[in-house]
Amino acid sequence: MRGTTGGREAGGCRIMGAAASIDPKATTMLDADLDHTGLDADDVRRIAMSLPRTVEKELWNIPTFHVAGRMFLTVPDEGTSFAVRCPKFERTELIAAEPEKFWVPPHEANSSWVRARLSALEDETELYDILVDSWKQAAPTDLAESFGS
Repeated sequence: MRGTTGGREAGGCRIMGAAASIDPKATTMLDADLDHTGLDADDVRRIAMSLPRTVEKELWNIPTFHVAGRMFLTVPDEGTSFAVRCPKFERTELIAAEPEKFWVPPHEANSSWVRARLSALEDETELYDILVDSWKQAAPTDLAESFGS
């Protein structure tokens, strides 16, 4: 996962910011004061659909996005956040580094997904980088390798 802030690569996710403690109750924090980007679910959809071979499907009454039959993105929480692929072994460090931005709901604790708050993202470039990273994890290897981002 990439962002525009400094960090180090850790496999499929880029770790950003300084370490912080994980607050499991932070899963419901939606602070309007943090929304300095103006990004919304329409921006998520527009960027996702711009990626090669992406298909949108409604599952569980929410928009989901797939490449070559593999899901790489969901937009739950009434469009205030989105969920993307992130290897579990990297997720804890990512959440610790930026708990205001990333979290995992308890019912998704055993998955390889992480959620991100749209209001906490730096800008559209960070959103794009996060979505491309998840897309590349789901896309067939030849397609992912041929995509220049």
